Order: sequence, then C-alpha cells, then structure tokens
Amino acid sequence: MIYISGPMTGYDDLNYPAFDYAARELRFNCENVISPHEINSLDNTDSYAECLRKRLFALLLCDTIYMLDGWCGSKGATLEHHIAITLGMRRLFQERTNNHVMQSNSER
Repeated sequence: MIYISGPMTGYDDLNYPAFDYAARELRFNCENVISPHEINSLDNTDSYAECLRKRLFALLLCDTIYMLDGWCGSKGATLEHHIAITLGMRRLFQERTNNHVMQSNSER
C-alpha cells in the first residue's frame, strides 16, 4: 500500500488538488493508496498534532511512501520521510512529465 506525503500547511485547500491528482493517478495504475486528505477532511477541527498522529498511524500501515513535489519544505512530510527511511520502506518521488504523475527515483 502507498502513502502519499507532501506539503499542506500554507497551501490553498491544504494542497488538496495535488494529493487528489496523485491518488487518482496511482489508483489508475491499480495501486492501493492512502491519502492524508482522506484521513483528515478540509473542514477538520482537530489540532495539527492530532491530524499528524492520524496520518502517522496510516503511514505505518503502508510499505511505500510517495513524496509529492515540495515535500522538503514541509515539517510533516520530512518527518514521514524520515520514518519511511527508518522502517526501510520503498520511497517514490513525484516527477511531472506531460501532466502525468510518474513514479520515479525509487529508493529503499
């Protein structure tokens, strides 16, 4: 199962369009996907810490993390990436080519 990680804070709609697009593309390729926006809705009133706890629990259910563009500037995404490295998860990084999300730069 693939967990999508990327920046949210400071983005319009918490960067929902980027997460939604990646989830649709990955699912089109028959992947099982968990997107943070499906865990915490846009109208969620939970604190940042509570939202992060829910997302980290979901990450632990996966064997792969998919990093969206801009993840390096996000505290939550860099934490998720660090956990993925520590747990030996497969890591995929977004690469946009012809308006399609490509899985590239796979690392273990």
